[in-house]
Amino acid sequence: MHRKSPLATFFGRYDGFRYNRSESASSQFYRLCDFKKWPKYASQRMNAHADFKQALTNQFNLNYGTNVDDLGSWQSLCMHIGIKPIPDDLEECKKAVQRTHVNLVDLVDAFGTNRPIKVFRTERQLSEYTIKTGKYFPRDEIEAGDLLKFLLRHIFNPGRTD
Repeated sequence: MHRKSPLATFFGRYDGFRYNRSESASSQFYRLCDFKKWPKYASQRMNAHADFKQALTNQFNLNYGTNVDDLGSWQSLCMHIGIKPIPDDLEECKKAVQRTHVNLVDLVDAFGTNRPIKVFRTERQLSEYTIKTGKYFPRDEIEAGDLLKFLLRHIFNPGRTD
């Protein structure tokens, strides 16, 4: 039996809205807000955004796992980011991923596709891209696994980990 993805389930709750797996999850959320004609600070939009953040987190967990010590999860990240060769050792995988700066929404969006992930040279460049595109990943989502928490960057205060 095939279960809907967390993002498909989230967007599927809104009658008349067409979820397009090939579009960015964040841009689709903004498109949903326009479709529903929600003002920026309307309670419906805020509630939907909270649910969207949870769905995005659950989608990451489903795609890449939650265990920060799982070699397979790290190797999957390396593969999707484009790290070659993919390390056979857990610590080497962690180091390789830590040296890269990618937008986590892009990482979720590209899972299961052949789309390349944009890799930034610095955390500051990643920060500028994230702010410009609005592709924020929730830092405070309770369902975030240890793997996701390990990957989160300081978008509003870049350089803390550069």
